Amino acid sequence: MRLVKTRQRILKKADITDNLRVDVYKFIEASYNLSGKEFTVRNKSATDVVQEQIVRVAKYLPKNSTVIDIGCGAGIYSAFLGILGHKVVGIDISSTQLASAKQNNHLETVKFVRANILNVPFAPRSIDFFFVNSMFHYIMKVDRVLFLMQLKKALSSHGRILLITRIHPESYEAFVTDDKLGRETKRYVARSSQEELEEVFNATGLYWELIYTQPHEVTNGGVFVNYLLMHKGEGV
Repeated sequence: MRLVKTRQRILKKADITDNLRVDVYKFIEASYNLSGKEFTVRNKSATDVVQEQIVRVAKYLPKNSTVIDIGCGAGIYSAFLGILGHKVVGIDISSTQLASAKQNNHLETVKFVRANILNVPFAPRSIDFFFVNSMFHYIMKVDRVLFLMQLKKALSSHGRILLITRIHPESYEAFVTDDKLGRETKRYVARSSQEELEEVFNATGLYWELIYTQPHEVTNGGVFVNYLLMHKGEGV
């Protein structure tokens, strides 16, 4: 097996400019376009636990609810949500990922859109369920509260957000360059501790609850965690 050589440059607060923000999301798009097939295969091999968590949250939704799958990738979970009886829009920044999603999906109730999620104008109180899987750790820290506030504004009164992301013992933002399969891919990552992540949730005024922690570590001692978010007063 070929080893992956990785270099990273830790970002400081002074580095965060509007131009850098544009660059970050361009790098994210480019890295997922380059690695589209790899991510598709990886997702297919790890769906069971995620689908269980989707069912756990989505069982409170009425049939034909409006669902947004943010960072939908190859559309595996978009299709699953469609099978559960909902109207689904999968959103992703990668054209390569969306091409796979459209090819793999045959449900009329599931559609796909290419967009930067920070720029999508959702109508107020129009969405019943946001599924945010493995992409929150690619949103710049300076944009995270803004991102969640956009979802909060669009969330219906009984709506829910299922957010799956990584937590790490160390907290930092960095540009990472991987030499993978002979190709250099530059990407951005934002590592957060559990405490830092929950501070972001508190800043939104949403009710939140940690509902699942993956038992196995991932890169650099991190683990995947699942959070449920909704308007206060709703509860599970």
